[in-house]
Parts: sequence; C-alpha cells; structure tokens
Amino acid sequence: MTINCLIIEDEIPNANRLEKLLGQTDFEVTVLEKIATIKDTVIWLKNNPKPDLLLLDIRLSDGISFEIFKQIEIDIPIIFTTAYDEYAIQAFKVNSIDYLLKPILLAELNTALHKFTKKQMVKPENDLSHLLSQLKVNEPTYRNRFLITFREQFIPIDVNQVAYFHSQNKITYLITHKNEHYIVDLTMERLEEELDPKLFFRASRQLIIKQESIHKISSHFNGKIKLELLPPFDAEVLLSRDKSSALKEWLNN
Repeated sequence: MTINCLIIEDEIPNANRLEKLLGQTDFEVTVLEKIATIKDTVIWLKNNPKPDLLLLDIRLSDGISFEIFKQIEIDIPIIFTTAYDEYAIQAFKVNSIDYLLKPILLAELNTALHKFTKKQMVKPENDLSHLLSQLKVNEPTYRNRFLITFREQFIPIDVNQVAYFHSQNKITYLITHKNEHYIVDLTMERLEEELDPKLFFRASRQLIIKQESIHKISSHFNGKIKLELLPPFDAEVLLSRDKSSALKEWLNN
C-alpha cells in the first residue's frame, strides 16, 4: 500500500527531516508536496486530488493550522507534528490519527502510520450497515442520571452535569462542572460498567473523567501524560504509558 501524503510545515529543515523519516518507516510513502502556509494549503487542497494523509504542523508562518478547517472541509486523516502540547484536545477533534511532539522519533512516526493503516482497513460504513440490518443488535444502555441523597433531600444529577468521579478512602465522589461534590453509593468498578465509554474514561483506579473536564494535556516523562481538569482536581493526574495510549484512542473516536 502506497500512502500519498502532504507535509504542511513552515520550517524547511523540519519538513526535509520528516520526509526522510517517512522513507525509513515500514510503509511506502509518497510526499506529494511540502507546504509552509495556511493559505497555500487551502489552495492546494482545493485544486488537487485528495491525499491519503496530512502531516500537519500546528503553528505555521501565517497562523495556527486549525484555521485551515474553517476555510475548507477536510475529511483526510491527520498526524499532527508540533513542538507544542497545548493543542492536543483540539487536534483529536479533527480527524487526528496521532499527535507527535518534536523532535519526532522514527518509532513514534512508524506507530502513527500503523494506526493510520489500521483505520483504513475498516470496512466501509455502508457494508457494515448492510450487515447490521441482517442482525438483531441489542444496543447497550447506560446510566443517564443519578439520584443523590444530600442533606435529607434527593437530588437528580444528569450525566451531562458530571465532570468526573473520584474515589478516596473507599468513598466515591461525583464532581459536577459547577464544582459541586456529592457522595455516590457506587464503586468505581460499578460506575465504569454503567457509564457510556464514549463519554467517560477510566483514567486510574481512583478517577473516571469526562472529555469536557479535560482542560489541558501535557506530555510527561517515559511516555506518560499529565492532565489538568476543570474543575481542578486536588492531586496531580498522571496517566501511565498504557493509559496515555488508551486516552489518545478514546479522544480520537
């Protein structure tokens, strides 16, 4: 399989190094063009056949590359290549395969390309729809609210109000986006079973988070990720290497 890609990078040495790294991966990659600006990227995409993949730097000479998505509709898979980690959440909302921090390592680029090819092997949606139409599929149902006992009152809390759950001294707490704290009579394991995995992620044994509660994602030592939550969590949130990979996959779905 030949991967036709577009490199969007405003620093020529970085663009050339990335092209060289692509030639050292497990895949046959053809670089169609190396482009340095938002303006030229939009023009190229409007006037050329769609590439298989974009390798996109975030800070370009004429602005932040997310401006491209405001000017043209893009459904091309993207591997972001950047020296900055503060745009990770935005990146995973726009067809992102992976988010690689500079200096980019060959092993990381190779892993990202494996993710890309794996996604390309998924059967077309219409074929899947045809298959599902022939089967009786029981969709799982997930909890959509909690009835909280608080000061001799019962308070209904919709899952949309929840920012995250955490456990301390065998007590489970529900924290809302308004930073309200309530005790929930459920274990973290039971919550993980009852919550929609598209909305909630088990970040650790003590913490289950919702995507909207993630304020910032930062890279850490040894492939770990550091999260900052809103409302703020009273302890450092560090994800293991395995959990970090799982979080990226979750944000990318």
